[in-house]
Amino acid sequence: MKKVIDRIKLIPVIFAMGYIPLIVSLHIYDSGFESFDWFPAFEDGIMYDFFLYFKSVAIIVCAVVMLLILIVDIVGKKITLRSLVKDRSFIFIFMYLFFVIISGAMSEYPKESFFGAPEVFEGVFVIAGYVVFCIY
Repeated sequence: MKKVIDRIKLIPVIFAMGYIPLIVSLHIYDSGFESFDWFPAFEDGIMYDFFLYFKSVAIIVCAVVMLLILIVDIVGKKITLRSLVKDRSFIFIFMYLFFVIISGAMSEYPKESFFGAPEVFEGVFVIAGYVVFCIY
């Protein structure tokens, strides 16, 4: 039974490494930046994205699933928080995430910093998802 559970825990990793890079779909959105002189205006701010938006959504969903599995393992005493903190590389990753969150919270445009700006879609939540991927 334990081997089956361990194999089920690999499903998010397989999804993250095997499926997310293959996601390509059209996303039409309003940039909201047409009032800025430096941003090129395309048909009243309407923009198109084929690659990044749905990948960022998939990364966030996969990271939430991985985080839930990690929480279940921590509550079930399969892994300890001490083992996560004991590895010093995780300390630097947590520091990086802390500064990313602080930077997003202090931004003039918190929506763009947390959810991603047009043509980028890599905000605080996606970066937090990368941290969860690393820990998982």
